[in-house]
Amino acid sequence: MSKTHRFNTTITLGSRSYPPGSEVPLGGKGGLSPEEAAKFEREFGPWTGKGKESGTGGDQAGSADARAAFDKELQAVTAAFENEVTSLKDRVAELEEQLKLTASERDTLAGDNQILSERIEELEAASEKSNGGAA
Repeated sequence: MSKTHRFNTTITLGSRSYPPGSEVPLGGKGGLSPEEAAKFEREFGPWTGKGKESGTGGDQAGSADARAAFDKELQAVTAAFENEVTSLKDRVAELEEQLKLTASERDTLAGDNQILSERIEELEAASEKSNGGAA
């Protein structure tokens, strides 16, 4: 008769799968070798008996607590992002208003520059006439 051992992880041997806490055969044709068993214990730790075992639902309370903590954190992060979105939208509105004012000032200055340019040309033409065409 071969020995069995429990692990903190699911073990698959051939077509058979052993969930955490199930008795896994060691040695023989269909069992784990001692080296493989030691490797699983090193990687996942020894069986502590705190996992799910034959449907007792021992992890359900911890899972519900973890889910509640996750939901609470998710709500906090969502609220923070919503606040950031609102402040960014407000900033965009402020910048758009500032852009409108700047564009209006630019258009006014462009019109003033055109008028001044025309006035300079008139004054230069009048100056040339009074000087007799000599510049």
